[in-house]
Amino acid sequence: MDFQSSLSAIEADLNRFRAELASISRQLQRDEARRLATSSLPAPIRTRFDGTKSQLKGWRITVEDRLSSDCAHLTPRQKWIFVYDDLADQIQKRLSYYFESGETLEWNAVAFLHHLEVLYSDSTSGTVARLELRMLRQAADESFSDYL
Repeated sequence: MDFQSSLSAIEADLNRFRAELASISRQLQRDEARRLATSSLPAPIRTRFDGTKSQLKGWRITVEDRLSSDCAHLTPRQKWIFVYDDLADQIQKRLSYYFESGETLEWNAVAFLHHLEVLYSDSTSGTVARLELRMLRQAADESFSDYL
């Protein structure tokens, strides 16, 4: 076998490998698209909201963050279910009527969170914080760094 025929055989092998690589790349893209389209809900947040008013704000921030990052690929209905699944059982029972009305609300998870805010927000928290701040005093024998 002369040099020219060896080079031709190598080029033929190289072209075959390129075609196989392109085929594998297309298959990987299809598999990834299929995985994203059929992926299940992300793992629930560890702390489920149990109706404690002081817990609501932190829980809501966590859920909103998950909805915008981990759940970005989910459908609105899946996001609605994700929010509902992160509620404690007694809250789910109390809000079953609202959960079942999801279709009429176009499965808007933000509306669901707002509804929870209306029901469970602590409307007195600002007043209590202002009152505590007003009553805060540095003791005569207390250093400023300890006071802070």
